[in-house]
Amino acid sequence: MNVRAVSRLLFVVAFTLTCVASAALPPLSQESLDLQSSHMLTGYVYLMTDHEIDVPGGIDSLYTAKMLVHSSEKGGFVQGNIVKFSFKRVKTRVSGWTGPIGQFAVIKPHKTVQVWLSQDAQGNLHLLEPNGWLYSDYAGKP
Repeated sequence: MNVRAVSRLLFVVAFTLTCVASAALPPLSQESLDLQSSHMLTGYVYLMTDHEIDVPGGIDSLYTAKMLVHSSEKGGFVQGNIVKFSFKRVKTRVSGWTGPIGQFAVIKPHKTVQVWLSQDAQGNLHLLEPNGWLYSDYAGKP
């Protein structure tokens, strides 16, 4: 193999690894959601707000949800608590961009959901990415 062929091969390998490393995150397994979350809650989302922010290469939509807790499997919340949490989703990016997209889907208001949340150093709650929630058939819906 000549130097030119080796150089091309190394370029292709490096490029492929770079693309794979910055691709959208795969869904977390149930076990990973349970282990990585600081809070596992089921509740009724009664308010959703969103706004857009400029980020390098595009725009993100930032969402804030308020939820009435029905039950808690993990964390310090109990039935009747009001919990506020946030999440993001990519809105636009430049052509050819790859990277994490935030949540796969956006929660609709007035739905009962199960959420897996992390808590940052300031005490704010965030959905685990990219699949930190799912709709629930909780029997005690308001």
